[in-house]
This record gives sequence, C-alpha cells and structure tokens, in this order.
Amino acid sequence: MNSQRRAVAEVISIGDELHRGEVVDTNAAWIGSQLLKQGILVQHRQGVSDQKEEIQKALVLAASRSDLVFVTGGLGPTSDDVTVDAVSSLLSVPSVYEPEHKKRLEERQKTNKDASPSFRQVRIPEGATVLTNSKGSAPGFSIEWQKAVFFFFPGVPREMKSMFEDQVLPMLRVQQKSSETYVHRTYRIFGLRESDISQRLQGVFAENDINSGNIHLHYRLSFPEVLVIVVASGVSTMEAEGRIEQFDSLCRQRLGSYLYGQGEEGLPFVVVQKLSARMETLVTAESCTGGLLGELLTAVPGVSANYLGGLIAYHNDFKKEYLGVSQEILERDGAVSSRCVITMADHLRLDRKATYGLAISGIAGPSGGTEEKPVGTIYIALSMEGQVQVRHFVWPLLDREQIRWRATYAALDLLDRYLSPHRNEEIG
Repeated sequence: MNSQRRAVAEVISIGDELHRGEVVDTNAAWIGSQLLKQGILVQHRQGVSDQKEEIQKALVLAASRSDLVFVTGGLGPTSDDVTVDAVSSLLSVPSVYEPEHKKRLEERQKTNKDASPSFRQVRIPEGATVLTNSKGSAPGFSIEWQKAVFFFFPGVPREMKSMFEDQVLPMLRVQQKSSETYVHRTYRIFGLRESDISQRLQGVFAENDINSGNIHLHYRLSFPEVLVIVVASGVSTMEAEGRIEQFDSLCRQRLGSYLYGQGEEGLPFVVVQKLSARMETLVTAESCTGGLLGELLTAVPGVSANYLGGLIAYHNDFKKEYLGVSQEILERDGAVSSRCVITMADHLRLDRKATYGLAISGIAGPSGGTEEKPVGTIYIALSMEGQVQVRHFVWPLLDREQIRWRATYAALDLLDRYLSPHRNEEIG
C-alpha cells in the first residue's frame, strides 16, 4: 500500500440473497463506518452473485483501482459458497484445510453425534494469512495480490465484525501510522434536512482560514436525524484533534440548537442520561406511534431507574378509561388535538407520580386524514409540575413509518430541549 497518499478502499459483497432482496447488506455499511474512523474512505463498492467467474471479475477490478479490499460472503459450507474456490483459482494455488478451524469442527462433531459438519467451510487458499473466527466455524483470510491487500470475511455480521475489530483493525492502525493520523467526530442533528445542514456549514473552512485538505465533512441520513461526520488528519493525534476542535465551535454556532449531541449514542440515550443525572422520572402515553417511544427508551441500559413505563392508547375508549380524556374533548377537539395530548400527559404523570409525562397523538395514515387535519398531523405534550408544553406538526410528505419515527423523535427532542435550556432557541 502506498503510504504517501490516502489509501483507496473497496468493499465487495458476495451473495445471491443480496441481489434478490432477501438480506439487507449491513456489512458494507458497517465496514465503511469503521474505515471512516481510521480516515480511510470507501471509494468503490461491488455486489456480486455466487458465481466463481463473477467473483474473480470483481477481484480483478478491485485490484486495478484500490489499495484495501474488504470482501464478505461465500465462505460457508454449501455448494454455492465458492469464494475460496474463486480466489484459489485466481492465484493458481490449491485450497487447503485450515488446521485449527478443522480441529474445532472435528471436536464439535464428537460432542454432537447428530451433526454432519461440512469441512468445505474450513478451507483457505494455500499461502493466505488466516483470520481466526472466534464466533463461528469458517475462517477468514487475507492475501496481497496485484499491489492490493484483500481481506475475506464470512457474511454473518457478528462473525465479520469480530474478525475485523480484533485482527484487521490493528493492522490498519499500524499501516496508517506510517503516513498520517486521523481523528473523527460525529455530530447528531434533529430537525434539519441534509441540504439545510450543508447550507449552514457551507464555506465554513474558507471563511475561517481552515485548510480543507486536512479536514473533511461527510453527511449521513439516519432517519429521522442527520449525522455530520468530521474527519481530520495530522502528523500526530494532537494535531488532528486540534483541527477538530477548531471546527467544533464553528459547527455549533452554525447548527444552533438543532445540534443535540455528538458521538455514537442517539437521542434516546441522551435523554435517559439527563434524566438519570437529575434523578427524575418519565411516563409516556402513545397513540399513533404505537409504543415506539417506549421501545426506544427501554433499549437504553439502566433506564428502569428513570422510565416508569407507558401506555399505548390507540382507541378513544382506551384514552377515556385509562388517560382521563373526556367525551367532551373527543367531540369538540378530537383525539388528535392539543387538549387531548395535554390530558393524556397530565393524567398519567399525576397517576404514576412521575416528574414528566410525555404524550403523542396523530394521524400516521395512509388514511384517516381530513382537510383540517391531514395525514401527518401530530400533537405532542410534555407535562411537568406547574407547566405543560405542546408542539403541533404537519408532515404531509412522509409515509406512515416515517411519521411514527419522526413523531417519536420530536417527543424526545421536546423533552431534551426542556432538560437542556441552551437548546430552547429553535424548535426542531
């Protein structure tokens, strides 16, 4: 690999199931995100069927244009797993059994007499460097060919990730030390579109005399939020981090209160951490989101100390019986109204003696909308001692699932803005 320039990386995903849409290729996205953290950008991606000739064509093309090539899939026990065969043929070497993985498979067969393991899955091309699979049966391997370094992984995500993190990542770090050091930071934004964020950050380098050759911005939609990933390079970690810090204050100024956090953790985690620090509690009442808010909150470890629970009140009778919504409110204002969500949030908060009550009601569609309240109409209320905050949104261009997710994040955003006074300048 040429250490005098930034490495060109490529990802090849092998498998007919990927083409048929039976499996989503999360491996390529994950590898790309991990490489970005090392300052390595994936510039090419290929999807290849389970055909020996097609795999070889993809490898030849990758070798002609990339320095690092990451290949997933086709290392299993069945007849359509032909990656090892394709590589062995391309290198004009035989495939051989990898001793340690073969031994493990034999030991497994001794303890399970009904098992009939295929030793096909423990082969590698002769002369390849073994990548140990601690999570499964099939070894990975790496080769150097045509001035490129190739890494081959099983298609099973947990096996691939373990091999990448434990064995490949340390190699990449050693190679990167020979040239530049890279530092990355992820900024998390809710309430602005990618185009709006790009416009706000436009010219940030030139206007503030920052060398754009040493710092790069990447945008990624992770609906309903947007991530801005900043990668800075330098001759040392300190220099690269200094460039990140120089950009940091400018980024915060331009994005304002739409920027809710940074790092790997999303808005549910951020909210729970703040509730925990304040030793406060939360209850939720959901209608159109159908429990999605509770699901995201309970995915955060340790949340039970702060999240008491929630109700999914879909039918109006349920809202009346368990959340105190009167027939008068339903007839006069409707279930999708500020009065309804205020009552839902207040009633559950007081009943459960929680610090906060958070309620959502809306029309997620595709039917049920009216001229006055079209599909995409959402009301959210945050109740606390002495006050209540209400937000009203209309998102007519989103589909049902997008409306549910955006409403859930809008509710979390409302609470986070209350817990973070500096975020109350703008509403996302």
